[in-house]
Amino acid sequence: MYATPLEHLRQALMLINGTVTRGLPPEHQETRDLVSALKHAISITHVEFALSEEPIRTIHHFSCTGGTMIAKCTASMPNVTLLNEVDFHSRILDASTSGPALFTPTDIVSLMKQARMNATDGLISDIFLSDVSLVHKHEYLRGRELVLRDHTHGHFLTGETIADRPTMKEQLCESFPVLSIVTVRNPIDSWLSMIEQGWHSQFSPSTFPEYCRRYNQFLDRYQDDRIIRYEDFVDDPTREMRTICATLDLGFFEQFERVFQGVNLSGDSGRRSGEIKVRPRRENPDFDLDSAVTDPEFKILAERLGYAE
Repeated sequence: MYATPLEHLRQALMLINGTVTRGLPPEHQETRDLVSALKHAISITHVEFALSEEPIRTIHHFSCTGGTMIAKCTASMPNVTLLNEVDFHSRILDASTSGPALFTPTDIVSLMKQARMNATDGLISDIFLSDVSLVHKHEYLRGRELVLRDHTHGHFLTGETIADRPTMKEQLCESFPVLSIVTVRNPIDSWLSMIEQGWHSQFSPSTFPEYCRRYNQFLDRYQDDRIIRYEDFVDDPTREMRTICATLDLGFFEQFERVFQGVNLSGDSGRRSGEIKVRPRRENPDFDLDSAVTDPEFKILAERLGYAE
């Protein structure tokens, strides 16, 4: 996505020699003055090289794990621009290609699908990475850090099988430096919340063991990333938010708890409150807790995340 320093130098020399004018601002297109050309070349090289070192930050989590709250707190940090619920290859709205057309005038991928174009995964990836690159540069020049919150649900918790495709982070790492965190919650609590929302039926078999199996496979794809537990976050939000900011190389705003609810994000499905605090476990008479905690997939998941039940 970004040119190497050697390529920047070659482009700068061509600019100085007067062999490159296309793409320059109008005031520079006719000049061949060595000093002005050198200054412009240096400015281009400096910005592009600095931008190539500026990371994109990403947040990954399952549904009903407190992710929206943590994303809101992250978006409350100074100079942060957070793009919410990003999934390059989501199939959730694909029904629009067979049913009534959706009005999506700013969504080029949706428009391509509705036009029955041969929108391959490779083409879609190229479009999204190009869009992210433009936003990344725009925000960098404004002195802001770009954070992408992954919509992991569409990848790991829909359909009969987990989609065989790269994760959002894997795709971003091909073109950008990336810093990431994974946020988690006790799988029993998140599963009960999934049932409350009716989202457990979006994959099959829609059982707790299958949920834990998919959760384990999700964690396998992010095994090198820092894990933040929801329970630790609500116990001490300031401590955990400092950890998140240090991991993502973001500035820290001490008063984030006073302002985070002013951040408007989709996916806000939890029990809304302006206060960050522990919530009681949801009740569900049809859920067999004793059977759940003996499931082999849950045992693996609980051990790797440090949960008992």
